[in-house]
Amino acid sequence: MSAPPSPPHPLPNEEIDHLPEGQLPGATIDDLELNPDLYNDVSDDELDDVNANGASEVPNGDDSSKSKSNKNVENENDNDQTEKEVEAPSFTLAFDSALELTESDFSSNSTNATGLTLSQQSRFINYIDERLLAIQRKFIKSHIEGEVAYPMMELLKDLSKTLDLIWYSINSKSKLFGQQHYFIKIMGDLEDYISKLNIGQSLSAQNYELSNEDEADLMELFFMLQNLDVRLSFLFDGFKEESGNTIQKLSGTEAVRLGPIVSRLRVIVVDKLESLRSKLAQSSSNSSRHISNILDVETGKLFEGLSQRI
Repeated sequence: MSAPPSPPHPLPNEEIDHLPEGQLPGATIDDLELNPDLYNDVSDDELDDVNANGASEVPNGDDSSKSKSNKNVENENDNDQTEKEVEAPSFTLAFDSALELTESDFSSNSTNATGLTLSQQSRFINYIDERLLAIQRKFIKSHIEGEVAYPMMELLKDLSKTLDLIWYSINSKSKLFGQQHYFIKIMGDLEDYISKLNIGQSLSAQNYELSNEDEADLMELFFMLQNLDVRLSFLFDGFKEESGNTIQKLSGTEAVRLGPIVSRLRVIVVDKLESLRSKLAQSSSNSSRHISNILDVETGKLFEGLSQRI
């Protein structure tokens, strides 16, 4: 029996009328372990041109190397640009943006404000003292005596409202009359409050899912802490008081007093949230891992402004 004839082969100078059609199965390609970069260098349009014309001009080795090198550089630049554009998830603004908004808020408030008389200042101080004392008593009754319920969100909102009252009493029409002392006092009170708070009570032992209520509590906590950081940083930098043409700012003694409080409070917050963050990171839920990443970012940003100034 004679051997079957060999299939015809095109001559070296002969053009091919058509390319074979069909595609290897995906599993086969994977087994071959082909370099995917070999395919990325050729676009779909270029492949279409090859099919249409039957042949494609092959660049010489130098041009090919330059083209591949340039493309690699472009890809690296694109990757760098993408990394720069991706922002880490967080509850709060970047410090510089928050400080800029605070400065704008102060300017707007000063434009419409009038200076308080000594009598008004005295009444205001008494009112703030009463508010802070009421918050403290309610917290003690809730966490030590167990007489009344004082949810975390309610505590944080009461403190935030008091901070806002103090902040909006500050303007360029009058000198500071003790507002900075209240900011520092509230920072000190927070050491006790946060150390006793039950954060993430709803966390399930099975899937480490955080409730919407607990997530809102965390958001409120970091909003308030950033407000304290930004406003105290603003007072650390100082502002010009119009009538006396003097700079109003924290004194050296106040700055020295504030330093240890900032350090202790930061440690308390980080320690309080570390267990929660770790559990969320182990969750199978994307949303829980996302919250874990946010907590990681937020604890890293704690008192960023004051840390740069003290």
